Amino acid sequence: MTIRFIPCRECGGSGRHLWSRYGGNDPDVFDRGPCEACHGDGSERWAECQEPATDAWIEPASHGMPERVYPLCAEHMTVYVQAAAE
Repeated sequence: MTIRFIPCRECGGSGRHLWSRYGGNDPDVFDRGPCEACHGDGSERWAECQEPATDAWIEPASHGMPERVYPLCAEHMTVYVQAAAE
């Protein structure tokens, strides 16, 4: 079984906090160290346990609310799937 991690939204999966003085597509960027959101490993974290997210639960759009995505770690996704099956 292959586990696919979701890339961090803050750093795009690079694990580094890159900063640009001018923004946009400025090629002159500075590395400010590890990304604080993913602790430098490039994986999106789940808010409950701070483990790397491996899959996402998608809540469909309804009553004017847009679709929302909740990244979950492997352990919590297993619990969610089991609860949904009951």
